[in-house]
Amino acid sequence: MILRSGRLYVTSRGTNEVLRYDATSGAFIDLFVGAGSGGLNAPDDLTFGPDGNLYVTSLNTNSVLRYNRTTGSLMDVFVLPDSGGLRLPRGLTFGPDGNLYVSSVGTNSILRYDGMTGEFIDDFVPSQSGGLNFPRDILFGSDRNLYVCSQLSNSVLRYDGRTGAFINAFVFPGSGGLVAPAFMVFSNGGNGGNDPPPPNENPAPPNGDPTAPDAITPGSNGGAGGGGPIVPFLGLPNGANNNCGSGLCGAGAAMALPMTLLGLGWMRRRRPHDRQ
Repeated sequence: MILRSGRLYVTSRGTNEVLRYDATSGAFIDLFVGAGSGGLNAPDDLTFGPDGNLYVTSLNTNSVLRYNRTTGSLMDVFVLPDSGGLRLPRGLTFGPDGNLYVSSVGTNSILRYDGMTGEFIDDFVPSQSGGLNFPRDILFGSDRNLYVCSQLSNSVLRYDGRTGAFINAFVFPGSGGLVAPAFMVFSNGGNGGNDPPPPNENPAPPNGDPTAPDAITPGSNGGAGGGGPIVPFLGLPNGANNNCGSGLCGAGAAMALPMTLLGLGWMRRRRPHDRQ
C-alpha cells in the first residue's frame, strides 16, 4: 500500500483491483483500478513513478502495469510480460537514477528497467547474489544503496546502488528472531528520495512534516530524506486474511504490520501486503 494526497492505495490481490481509502479515517473512497484492468492478475506491490502515475506489479502475468494517477485508467503495460526474464514480480521502486527496479522471485534477482520506456536494462542484482532467496520488498536507503528482503534466508541484504554488487547482509539471518521478512521501511522515510509527488502536487502528511515516517508505508518506497533505522514489515501467506469489509477482499491484500510490534517473527495466520 502507499499514501498519496490524503489517500491510501491498497492492492487487493484476491479481486485483482487497487482500492482507495481515506488516509485519516480509513473510510473506503472508491475502486481506483478495476478488476483485471489491463490484464492485472494478482497485484502485489505498487508505487508512484517520477511521472506521477501508478505502477503495479502483476504477479501472474510477469509484468508491470501503469495507470493514470488521476483516473486509474490503464495507460500501458510498462514492463512487458517476461521482459528480461521477469518471473513472479513482487517489489518495485524507482531508483535515484530514475530507473525502475523490480524483484523477480522466480529468478531470485533484481531486474532494472528504463524509467522512461520500461525497456529491460540488465540484471542489476544477479540471481542468488549474496544468498538472495525469494526477494520481496526493495528500497533505496539514504546511502543510495539498495536493500532487499530475502524472505527464505530470513535477512535483509544490501547492494551497491550504482553497480548492484553485494555489500553485506544488513540484517543478519534470523536477527532478533526474524522469519520470512516481506516488507520494510526506514523509520524516518529514508528511501533515497524516490517516488516524488505528481506534478504540481506536494502534499504533506497530517502532521505537516513531509519527511515523517507516516508519509511512508510498507511497499510504497515513497519518502524523502532519510537514513534512520530500517524497520522490517511482516507479510502473511495468501488467504491469511479473508475479511472483505470496506471493499478490500481476499488473499494477499496489500497490508502490513510493523514487525517490531510482533517480536520480529512470522505471525501465523493473522494478516496480508510491499510493496510483496
